[in-house]
Amino acid sequence: MSSPIAAALRAIGARFNIPRDASRHLPRPLIQSTGDMTIEAFARALAAVTNPVHAFRLLILGQGDPGYVAKLKKRAAALHVSTA
Repeated sequence: MSSPIAAALRAIGARFNIPRDASRHLPRPLIQSTGDMTIEAFARALAAVTNPVHAFRLLILGQGDPGYVAKLKKRAAALHVSTA
């Protein structure tokens, strides 16, 4: 039987059309404290790939402090990795 986290990851994958073999993680404590670094690392990884075979997605889901969420959205937009 699968855990609630595994079930949640499958539901997220289905909702956002993420292939089953894609890496999926929910590092809540990490995102709460270092979401900006996660976004910057994702932007650097995208910049390093010159001919991607697959599309890349970074999903940061959930709710948080509105000021922190706005900061993350602003940073993602500045790095051109935001569609929201």
